[in-house]
Amino acid sequence: MNLAQITQSHALSFFHLSAPDFVVGFDADPAERTIFGVLQRYPELARDGIRLRQFGQQVIELLGGKRIHPAWIVPGGVSSPLSAEHRAAILAMIPDALERAQRTIDWYKGVFGNFDAEIRSFANFPTLFMGLVNADGELEMYDGKLRIVDAVGKIVADGLDSADYQEYIAEYVEPDSYLKSPYYRPLGYPDGIYRVGPLARMNIIDRCGTPIADQEWAEFRMLQRGAVLSSFSITTRASSRSFTASKRWSACSATTPSWMITSVLLPTPTASKGSACRKRRAARCSTITKSTATALFAGLI
Repeated sequence: MNLAQITQSHALSFFHLSAPDFVVGFDADPAERTIFGVLQRYPELARDGIRLRQFGQQVIELLGGKRIHPAWIVPGGVSSPLSAEHRAAILAMIPDALERAQRTIDWYKGVFGNFDAEIRSFANFPTLFMGLVNADGELEMYDGKLRIVDAVGKIVADGLDSADYQEYIAEYVEPDSYLKSPYYRPLGYPDGIYRVGPLARMNIIDRCGTPIADQEWAEFRMLQRGAVLSSFSITTRASSRSFTASKRWSACSATTPSWMITSVLLPTPTASKGSACRKRRAARCSTITKSTATALFAGLI
C-alpha cells in the first residue's frame, strides 16, 4: 500500500510540480507554470503524468477501498485479501503504465543537459546517505537493513537493524531553530549529517534488481564519480520508480501464485474493554500475513 502511494506521489512531484519548471521555465509567469502549461506545450507528457498518477491511485483504491486515507493496513496484516478480480485489474494496467514511464524517461534525458547550472548549485553538498537494502544490496523500500555511505560512495555502515536506531542515530539542536537535526552518532555532529529519500536510495544500493531499472540506475551513477550529491539530479528518478514498478509487476502476470488471491486467517486480537479502537480492529479477522503483503509489492519502487 505504501509503495503504491510512493508511485502516485512521485508522479505528482515530477509531472505536476517539476515538469512545469522544465517545460515552461523557472522564471515564467506562475499562472502558466503549471500542469496546464505543460499540457499546452507537451500534451502527451501531461497526459502521461496524469495517467501514471492515476495508476498508483487506482492500485491504492483496489487494495484499500478508497484512494485517500484507506484503513486497509491493520496490526498483523491487512483487513481483506487481494481478490483475483482486483489482481487482474492491477495487472491489466501495467503495460500502459510501463509505456508511459519509459516515454517520460526518454523525454527527460533529452532536456536534462539544459540544467547544468542548477545541477551544480541546487542542494549540491557532501553528506552521508542512508537507506534500506536487501541481503543482495538491492533497493528495498520496506524490509531490509539500513546502509550508510559517505559522499564518495564508500560504505560507512551496513546491515544496521532499525530497531537499534538509538545506538547509531542521535539528534542535534541548532541555536537558531527548534528543529532537531539527526546525525550518525559514531561520526558526531556535523560530520555525521546524512540524507534520506530518493537521492540516498540511488546512492546506497548496488543495483535496483530488475534489468531495465538497473540500466537506468547505471546511467544515473555515471553523472558523478562516487555518490551523486545534487538533489536536482534525482528528479527523473520519480519516473524510473514507476517504470521499475511496472516492469516487476509485469513479470507477475506470467503466473498466478496462490498467495496473491487467498488470505491467511490470523487469530482474532483480544480487545480491551476501554479501547473502542481495538474492538474495531478485533472485528477485522480476515488478514494476510506481513510476508504476503510484502511479497505482493516487493517490486514496487
